[in-house]
Amino acid sequence: MFSVVYVYAENDTVSCTQDVWSCTAWSTCSPAGSQTRTCTLVSSCPNADNDKPLELMDCEYVSTLSKSLECADLSTLKQRIGCRLGLDKSPPPGLNIAFMPEECSTLFDAVSTDACIMRYSNAESCWGSDSSKTDSCLKRQFNLTNLMSRRNACNDASCTSSLTDDVDSLAKFRIQELENRAATMLSKGLITQDDAVNIIYYLEEQKLALNNAPTNTDKIRYLSDVKNKWTSFIDGLRTR
Repeated sequence: MFSVVYVYAENDTVSCTQDVWSCTAWSTCSPAGSQTRTCTLVSSCPNADNDKPLELMDCEYVSTLSKSLECADLSTLKQRIGCRLGLDKSPPPGLNIAFMPEECSTLFDAVSTDACIMRYSNAESCWGSDSSKTDSCLKRQFNLTNLMSRRNACNDASCTSSLTDDVDSLAKFRIQELENRAATMLSKGLITQDDAVNIIYYLEEQKLALNNAPTNTDKIRYLSDVKNKWTSFIDGLRTR
């Protein structure tokens, strides 16, 4: 779609006062927070002193991925968990998940939210009955198949920070695997809806706590708590 900034007819007897430009419609807002258009000079006015119309302007990027996912609009965490456990619809085009991951909904900018959603979507292919294969798949997703080699290759703060983020993500997705196991157990009738919601609620809380952990010692403690809670959960089912 094109818009003409100013129209001046060649046979008009009135002296021209400005150049005539034809501009395309503005593009959608990019993740970088800008949108563009192309303006072409249609007619040059010798007496004009007007500038070329703007072809770049700032805008507020809004995540399109988050709008396509379910359950995010519910008010409580337990409601959102119950929603995703009950989903039976296919994921939107380009994604492998149909619900908004809880961690992603806590982020404040759209670019980070989109990146978070894509991490969860890409990891979806890793889930399976063989936990060792799942872990290997997750390590490939986060480029952690050879952790020591990658650590030794880091020689600046940016590299170290990126490596830390990927290690933390691996830990969170190992917790996510437990959530998926609970969902599978529910689908097979091995646990109740309340059982599934309660254990997933706990695991989600621990993932968020892991994000905010100030030290590695705190992170290790949270992961140890998760392991103990899951063991207790499974043991409790065996005694029913």
